[in-house]
Amino acid sequence: MPEDPKTRRPILRPPGEDRRQWVRYPVRLTANCQAVDEANGSTWLAQIQNISHGGLKMLCRHPVERGAIILISPTDPRVLPQLARVVHVTDGSDGSRIVGCVFTRKLLDEKDLLAWVKSQDGKPPADQRL
Repeated sequence: MPEDPKTRRPILRPPGEDRRQWVRYPVRLTANCQAVDEANGSTWLAQIQNISHGGLKMLCRHPVERGAIILISPTDPRVLPQLARVVHVTDGSDGSRIVGCVFTRKLLDEKDLLAWVKSQDGKPPADQRL
């Protein structure tokens, strides 16, 4: 929580105010996902909708639980996979899930973030729909 430098007290924000620490960049990027703690090792497709230095928002149909650690691997081989922790899951009206994740190991540096943003792939191929 941010602090007032003079009083060293937390700065409280009004409800509904955007509390994100990083700028989010809109993307349309298909990725393969895998929960690292699942015994069966199943993978699923997700559509990444935005990304920042600290995390991302994606859409998928696979059931995902808050707290799960996921390996997110963009289908573009030039983009490095990242581990992320699920911080929220919201059910969409069409059976999809809106999943918010934070990166676990390190924040993406400018080069990595730019690679993800430049890797826009439009719609997933017909055989890889979510």
